[in-house]
Amino acid sequence: MGVITMLRFTLIISICIGVFITPVRAQSPLTLSEFTDCIGADGAIHGYGDTCWLGINAASGSNGVWDVSNTLAIGRSVEIIGTAGDSTDVILRRTTSLGSMPIMFGNGGITVTIHWLTFDGNRQNTTPCATSNPTGVDLNLSSVGNVTVQDVSFIDAPWDSLYLGGNASTVSYSNFGQGFVRPDRGYSRTGPQTAARWNSVFLLSDNSGAWVNNIANSGVTAVTVYSGTTEYVVGNIVLRNRYEQPDGVSGGQIYVIYGGPTYASIANNLINGDYWHTTGKDPSNTDILCYPGGSGLYPFGVEGFGIGHHYFNNSIIQNLGYGMLLRASDTSGGTLDSNTISGYDPFCTEGCTYVPHYIDSNAGCWEINQCFGVGYPASMGVAGLNINNSGGTASNITLDHVRVSNSGRFGVSIYNVSGGPGFTDSQNGGFNYACIYNNTGGDLITSGSAAGYMSFTNSSP
Repeated sequence: MGVITMLRFTLIISICIGVFITPVRAQSPLTLSEFTDCIGADGAIHGYGDTCWLGINAASGSNGVWDVSNTLAIGRSVEIIGTAGDSTDVILRRTTSLGSMPIMFGNGGITVTIHWLTFDGNRQNTTPCATSNPTGVDLNLSSVGNVTVQDVSFIDAPWDSLYLGGNASTVSYSNFGQGFVRPDRGYSRTGPQTAARWNSVFLLSDNSGAWVNNIANSGVTAVTVYSGTTEYVVGNIVLRNRYEQPDGVSGGQIYVIYGGPTYASIANNLINGDYWHTTGKDPSNTDILCYPGGSGLYPFGVEGFGIGHHYFNNSIIQNLGYGMLLRASDTSGGTLDSNTISGYDPFCTEGCTYVPHYIDSNAGCWEINQCFGVGYPASMGVAGLNINNSGGTASNITLDHVRVSNSGRFGVSIYNVSGGPGFTDSQNGGFNYACIYNNTGGDLITSGSAAGYMSFTNSSP
């Protein structure tokens, strides 16, 4: 690329004796050292404006990549950019000196925007097979006021990729575990080779959201809704997460955690398990970097707990476990209340063509006799959609024209759910319409539940 010329202008205008305007530097691509000063708390004092533009590393032998040995600290409200329109061009790469510290960290009530960068956790050359998660993360924005992450690539996280805090913060149009091919930067890796060992996105604050991202091959979850209220997971393509499963358990690609968030909306996502299950490590398969946490583990589409959540018109397909598993607790004593599962999509408004989506071709673990081991009992309700009280209380669930088909075991399994309305159709007079068919073990199995959950009427999609 050649040497990037750094343009600097120092303009000091005397307004009156002893009073000056702070010098402002012309906007131009920065070296890593200059970028560090720019994003820091004293960036304005050093003469930097509110945009910090990181250039390509022009040093000989660098392949254009910046190796990060000390966490880059964002200390002020700022826009951070790489090469406009190309998130793969400017790369920040973790070194062993960081340990489990983040590549970049933000703190305080600041507003931050990040565009067009790649965060490389360098898992293959630092900590490739972490067997526990010490809350290590590549981009830690858990303690900021508001943040927008857009058009960013995340590759090779040894632990997690992104913690997103701050009211109404968003990550959108970004890539996680999608493969990375830049021969001029020394990269040619497949999707699984670039995936996070543990989790890709944690949503930590009120009104935060993951919108229209591509998230694949994470060792554990694609998105974890961890805390806060009114979070959004909308329009994402989610593929074959729970890939290495270092935690040693089967679970949801999208996970609404127990005891944390309320009133989240999970809408219009494509959640594809790709019939994946762990089989141990085949040394000839270079896509799996580490031995999985167990053999015969598999993904669910969505796993959720809690109060007031809405699941709208998600396409949940080819997960060997449950398509959706909603329950009161992962131990005992919790509450699953006022959740809605709907075939309709309130997020599809102007400029959107509504397409009915299905919970389809899930629960295949039954057919290969791997549902949590041999002899998994029918009473446990391996299903495209399972709702149960799980030792706590489950109540007031709305099944609004749900669509479940071609499950390897049951279509819908409902266990000890009280209240109502149960099966309904918000756009057709509240009748108990649904579209549930061709499920191997039966379309509906219920036990101990209220009348509204006991039957439905098949209707058009």
